[in-house]
Amino acid sequence: MYSLRSVDEAVEADQLATVTPVRDELAREVIDSNLRTHGRQGPFIQLRPAARQRNRALLFHQLVRDRAHLRVLARQAGLHRVGLDGLDQVRMLVCEGPTLKAFVGVYRAEPFSARHSELLSRLQPAFLERARLSSVLPQAELSLAALNTVFENTASATGLVDPRGRVMMGNARLLANAVTWRQKLQAAIAGDCSSFSATPVDAVGFPRHYLVREVDGAGRVTPAFARKHGLTPRETEVLELLVAGRSNAAIAAVLVCSVRTAETHVSNLLAKTQAGSRTEVIDLLLTEST
Repeated sequence: MYSLRSVDEAVEADQLATVTPVRDELAREVIDSNLRTHGRQGPFIQLRPAARQRNRALLFHQLVRDRAHLRVLARQAGLHRVGLDGLDQVRMLVCEGPTLKAFVGVYRAEPFSARHSELLSRLQPAFLERARLSSVLPQAELSLAALNTVFENTASATGLVDPRGRVMMGNARLLANAVTWRQKLQAAIAGDCSSFSATPVDAVGFPRHYLVREVDGAGRVTPAFARKHGLTPRETEVLELLVAGRSNAAIAAVLVCSVRTAETHVSNLLAKTQAGSRTEVIDLLLTEST
């Protein structure tokens, strides 16, 4: 048995299982090599197959009437290297609309019948769901990682909370104060934006959640903080821009100076506050201002 899948506008081997002692790595190498070279293996593999080939279990004789031509195709595909040439096959293109999602099939020495084709067809919904999950889950994992990266690069406390104000995910500042700020988060959900802004997030199958962000006012540099750390007026301005999430280039644009000058201001600011990073100096300001 085997299955192929569509990945980034290409087709590659997904699962392989044999009852004869054929190394999966060799079979995968044969199939992947053929797909890279020819873009197809056998009578049909295409990313947008014809309508009659979609979600239907088909037998070899339904695809290629000329058995001699079929043997040529199998030879070109390198199937003789893994002992699959000359065998009968039943297979199905699993499609979502016109797009190929997966390709499953079975080889064996004895001819397959219409009954086998019918049995494979009954598995189509399960195959399609599995193909969907295979494509969606990695994207979801990547999206989650990207969201966490965005949170961590946001100076003020930012994250996702449930309807009861419980923090589901967020940056270090929000997670560290999740319990003590519960009432503030609940107030933000209710419409009080004095401490946090709350934006509804709706997803199918889930109750409404909220993207919360500490209001910028919480990150103002007080005169006491500036005196304590010996900050100049320009360094105070730079720190407030850091809290607002501005990059060095954006800071340079606001201050009408070069990026190198903005970088120097940031470096001086870190040195005076003895902070190891932009995030650390922002957290220091927000902590001392709380």
